[in-house]
Amino acid sequence: MNGQQGALINFLVPIVFLVMFYFLLIRPNQKREKAIKEMRASLKTGDHIMTIGGIGGRIVSVDEATVVLEVAPDNIKIVVEKWGIGRKAEFAQETDEATSHAAEEEAMIEERILEANELENEE
Repeated sequence: MNGQQGALINFLVPIVFLVMFYFLLIRPNQKREKAIKEMRASLKTGDHIMTIGGIGGRIVSVDEATVVLEVAPDNIKIVVEKWGIGRKAEFAQETDEATSHAAEEEAMIEERILEANELENEE
C-alpha cells in the first residue's frame, strides 16, 4: 500500500504544479492580451493613444493594420502599426486635472504665506 501511495503522490505533484502554473501565469496573460486586442480593434478617429515606444498623439485616421497619429505641438502626422499601440490615453483631461490641481496647491501656499505674514505683523 505504501508503494502505491508514493506512486500516486509522484503522479499528482507535477499535475498540481501544472494547474498552478496555468492559473497564475498563462491565464492572466491571455486575459491581458485579449483586452489589448479589443482595445486596438475599437480605435477610432479622435482617440488619444500612447504607443509602446512612448509617443502620444490623437488618431487622425484608422486603417485595418495602421493608424495615423497627429503629434503635438507641430501637428506632425506619423503612421503607426496597430500592434505598436500600447494604450488609450486622455491627454487633454489629464492635463486639465494636473493644471487645476497645481493651481489649488499654489492657492493654498499663498494663503498660508498670508496667514504667516499676518501673525508676524500682529506680534
